[in-house]
Amino acid sequence: MRAHRAALGMAAATALLAMTAPASAAADRPGYGVAVEEDYVTAEVGGTVTVHPEVRDARSVLPEGTHLAKGATLQYFFPAHTTPVDLSDSCRRVGTLRVLSCTTVRPLTLRLDTALVTERVRVAVFPDDPWDALSNEDQFTVTAPVPREEGETPGSREGRQKAGAVLLGVGGGFALLALFLARTRGRRAVWASCTVVALVCAGPGVWSMTRGPLIGAKSYVRYPSGPPVLKIPETLWDTGWIRRESRPDGVPRVATTPDTGHEDVTDVFGFFAPYLDGPTGTPGQWLTVDGAYGRIEDPRRARDHMLRTAADAPGVTVAKQPRLFLLKGEGGTGKGPVLFKCQVLVVREEHVNQCAWVDRGVRVLLSTSGVPVALDSGDALLDTAYSALSVREYVQLGGGF
Repeated sequence: MRAHRAALGMAAATALLAMTAPASAAADRPGYGVAVEEDYVTAEVGGTVTVHPEVRDARSVLPEGTHLAKGATLQYFFPAHTTPVDLSDSCRRVGTLRVLSCTTVRPLTLRLDTALVTERVRVAVFPDDPWDALSNEDQFTVTAPVPREEGETPGSREGRQKAGAVLLGVGGGFALLALFLARTRGRRAVWASCTVVALVCAGPGVWSMTRGPLIGAKSYVRYPSGPPVLKIPETLWDTGWIRRESRPDGVPRVATTPDTGHEDVTDVFGFFAPYLDGPTGTPGQWLTVDGAYGRIEDPRRARDHMLRTAADAPGVTVAKQPRLFLLKGEGGTGKGPVLFKCQVLVVREEHVNQCAWVDRGVRVLLSTSGVPVALDSGDALLDTAYSALSVREYVQLGGGF
């Protein structure tokens, strides 16, 4: 009987080991997590960007150059029209795919071969362990070229004025020659040609000097825009946020002032809060749209004016300086790239994230409730820019009404 019990015990132990062996093997396999601090990187076409991912195991962050466990690789899924550079012996391209596989922890340097708008790059550790509690992948956005300011820069203004002066000078010279030929009544064909050249040069010259830049340097970019109208819908994002009639006392006022003399517009305002917050009280989350539509003289000036006047209001401090984001809209109506400029303010000890955009005849300042910069685990400016991109679809492009 004792021998029989011993045999049963050995059989049970063997079965238990067989059941726990896979779990033990999975537990012994190192688990890795990946985090990328640079959510948004950008460079001119032909330039390079470098991202340093933070790879960690269950105990600590691994320094760059650390070899991963056998069978594990750090892989980058990079977009078309980019080329990895400064490759080490520990990295290789995976066939014809746009995948770079590395056996050590190392940064990724990409050369941007052509213009890109909000292309996503995925970073992951393989093989993917379903038992791993760590997040083994992350993403970041890359753009090229660097988004330039809309409107006219001092350099382009000087260039077009010089071009206008040259045209007026040439036109004036031919006008004097035509006048001389008219007084001498000779060579009427030459006189007619000089008169035509003088008129052709005078028109573009005057326009380039006063309005421009019809002819001359253009160092700015104007992006595709929607119709010059703003409508504040009753709901945003599939009824997740609803419009309120008034701004609660607990929500700081961060509206901007009109730019007198540089615009002739109709003001629009909307305050939104999550539906579950109820119709009364101060919501924990909120969003305001302070905008206008009509005649806007200079898009760049209008956008900077909105941000600056909000930041210069009494009792307001800037927690994060303004930063440009070039984002690409989703769907048919918002597929063109849009330039946003975002900042973080502190208003009466409340953090407020702001993004401004200006299209043809439309300017909008989006303000949302934020968290203290020290507690922000992501990129508040980039997240707010994506929110502004979504709100633009509703209030300007007609996606919400």
